[in-house]
Amino acid sequence: AEGYVENSVSLGAFAYRGKGQPVQTGVTEDWLMRSGFRADIWLKDLNVYGTAVFGKDELRGATPRAVNTSSIMAGADYRVLPWLMPSFRFEKTNYTDRRNVIQMLPAFSFLVRANVRVVAEGHFFNRVQAESSSRTGLNEGLIRLEFLF
Repeated sequence: AEGYVENSVSLGAFAYRGKGQPVQTGVTEDWLMRSGFRADIWLKDLNVYGTAVFGKDELRGATPRAVNTSSIMAGADYRVLPWLMPSFRFEKTNYTDRRNVIQMLPAFSFLVRANVRVVAEGHFFNRVQAESSSRTGLNEGLIRLEFLF
């Protein structure tokens, strides 16, 4: 018997303004604005999704300044079997005050039994600038056991 399959499209937009916790030395307040849109498409066993986010942070303190950001994310999940789902996500974030970040996140999700899942995922960062070989983050792999009760 074939399991449940879905064909659907979901679109949305969002915006918010708020005050964040300052994480940089000399910054006393971080007033931020975020806006964007998203899409989520199910075609039977394939789920394709993405979002674009635009932001502005007004950093107040010893040296006030504004930081603009833009970010895109695209991903896909595919149900190979009811208990096995590979996925892949690509993210790119651009900053006006520092180097840009590109991340790729492949993963496999195994449903061991009802409400028990094992997830194996990778987190890979780009090499950013031609003049620098330093990475924006540490490449890593993770295996996680999740219980949902």
